[in-house]
Amino acid sequence: MLNRLSVRWTLILFALTACILLIATATLVSGIHYHFQMVQNELPGDTAMTSDWGLHLEMAIVESILWTLLGALLLAMVVSTYVARRISAPLIEMKYAAEAMTRGRFTARIAGQSRDELGQLSQAINHLAERLQQQENLRVSMTDNIAHELRTPLTTLKSHMIALKDGIWEPTPERLESCYEEIDRLAGLVNDLQELNELGTPEFGMAFTDVWIDEVLNESIQVMQAAYHEKKVHLAADLAAGVRMKADAHRMKQVFVNLLSNALKFTPSSGRVKVELRENANYIEILVADNGIGISPDDLPYIFERFYRADKSRGRETGGSGIGLAIVRTIVEAHSGEVWAESGDKGSRFQLCFPK
Repeated sequence: MLNRLSVRWTLILFALTACILLIATATLVSGIHYHFQMVQNELPGDTAMTSDWGLHLEMAIVESILWTLLGALLLAMVVSTYVARRISAPLIEMKYAAEAMTRGRFTARIAGQSRDELGQLSQAINHLAERLQQQENLRVSMTDNIAHELRTPLTTLKSHMIALKDGIWEPTPERLESCYEEIDRLAGLVNDLQELNELGTPEFGMAFTDVWIDEVLNESIQVMQAAYHEKKVHLAADLAAGVRMKADAHRMKQVFVNLLSNALKFTPSSGRVKVELRENANYIEILVADNGIGISPDDLPYIFERFYRADKSRGRETGGSGIGLAIVRTIVEAHSGEVWAESGDKGSRFQLCFPK
């Protein structure tokens, strides 16, 4: 069954072929007629017989040409239909795939890709569908995580308030402190969301100055030292001295504290976290490595997405809100840098690379 696009292509190709054949036929018939007239005028003898003979021969040749033209037109119709289908088939398939994606079916894919430009377009559409599917999965996960992050402290607060209201609990400092902690947790989540949103806007600028990045890294380590000591996790540093770069010192400190905090969460007691700073002719490289629980290969591509948590079974204390690494990536990219993670069966490595 021909679709409208195939019909249009068929008519265009057939019309083009027919025009070429008709022009060629008209030229050929005119040439034959002209040459027969010349021959008749030059032949001696009975002019009437010669003219009659020439007319019959000319008609026979013209008739043969017309039958050939008809056959050529029929063949042109068949070939045009075949070519039109070959051209329109991938376009129609792309149309159906695009329509499926507009309806939210991001699993639609285009099969039978060729190596020409249409094949490249098919690959691009398939890649777009994959990215849309990933974003949809992240959206669902993000919605679930936001609901979870908000529901837990609100439920706790509600139960505490009901208990206080009904006189089941006395408003002791400890119980009020518990309510305050839940309120503080909610406020922190809202602040993180607002900060992440601001970091992604063009209006938000970084205060770039010449900073000694090794000193900023040392300050970040000092901030986290007490938490590491409390959990009995060894924090080691191997920092090149006198490393200078254009950066927002406050934001870079935020990056380092986030990475150190993330490493601490997923490293057990008696574990080890190491921080390295290296400088070469072209780049400044920073490494935060731990020997903790590691990250699944399936989760690695998404850990820098908003609200993504690698292990959905982790609790609030270890899982976090899933915003910290998204903030890290946003700040690093604002410094024209790159950040990525590597992980095996045990332990993770977060690497940052900044051009000089």
